[in-house]
Amino acid sequence: MLQIKGNSLCIKIDERKGPHAHGDRPGGHAPGIGHLAARPGLALKRCNSTSLRAHRIGAGLLKPMSGNVSSSRGVNAMEEEWGFVRLAQRFMIPLAQNHRWIRFCEIGASKGETADEMLKLPNISYTIIDPCFDADLALKYVDDKRVTVLKGNSLDVLPKLEGVFDCILIDGDHNWYTVLNELRLIRQSSMIRRGGMIFFHDVGWPYGRRDLYYQPETIPPQYRQQCERKGIMRGRSQLVDSGGTNESLWNCVCEGGPKNGVLTAIEDFIQENPSDYNFCRVRFEFGLGMLQYRSNRLSEELSFKLLQTKAALWSLYGFLPARLVGRFKKTPLGRAVKQKFHAIRA
Repeated sequence: MLQIKGNSLCIKIDERKGPHAHGDRPGGHAPGIGHLAARPGLALKRCNSTSLRAHRIGAGLLKPMSGNVSSSRGVNAMEEEWGFVRLAQRFMIPLAQNHRWIRFCEIGASKGETADEMLKLPNISYTIIDPCFDADLALKYVDDKRVTVLKGNSLDVLPKLEGVFDCILIDGDHNWYTVLNELRLIRQSSMIRRGGMIFFHDVGWPYGRRDLYYQPETIPPQYRQQCERKGIMRGRSQLVDSGGTNESLWNCVCEGGPKNGVLTAIEDFIQENPSDYNFCRVRFEFGLGMLQYRSNRLSEELSFKLLQTKAALWSLYGFLPARLVGRFKKTPLGRAVKQKFHAIRA
């Protein structure tokens, strides 16, 4: 909990201890943020993600989401703006710099946008696992000796992969079966070091609680949800007959339920290994999940608590344009938050 009584700020971080905790099913309250009581004009009441987004659109802070798909991976206009690259800039790169990570692996690189951003870090090695449907990544990075491209599906490549990584990025096939088994393989082969972190894209809507299959035939029938090539609409469990998000992709016909979605897979994995991992996420738009392989070092635990606080604050005002964030930081409340951050870091 982050509490600043003099400026009436209270942010409660309530990360789930196991899967399917209260308030995190479609239509439920956004978990992890207890309340924000601030000065007039800064109050934010609890609400579900649909109504919060509607409020932001009504206030002119966000544009309505388009359902048009611009690539085979289902990347739409909003995802381009608030995608993995932006989250890498805000979270992954600062953590890599602070912890001096040098060994990276990315599962699902698409055209390499996130890899390009991460490769701005000096003296690193970068392994990419991708079927290369969107781009010939081996050709793109042929002259970069830091990069190794392994072409294929993750569940075929991971059992053959050797080495230990500081950081793994997962943004591949967005379904329960694939993500859960990626995590199991990473654990079985000790691919992530103690204190290292795994990052996940799309732990929020639409695929946190709904499976997507780029290649349905690669998923065993007993683990494959009923799916159709129809679009997804916020606030509706069923797919829509026309329009919607990613209507050209194989989406699960219903949202929620067991063995369905990226976030559900992460939670089920944590339940299998309850004492070995810390998890938090940024609850804005498509979502960023952050899973730490615990080292039991006090410094690592404190670092993750700070990360939880940053994730909670970003979930609250990360959608604001930079100029408004700058104005907020100049207010008494903004200065108090900044001081509290420095106190925690110290």
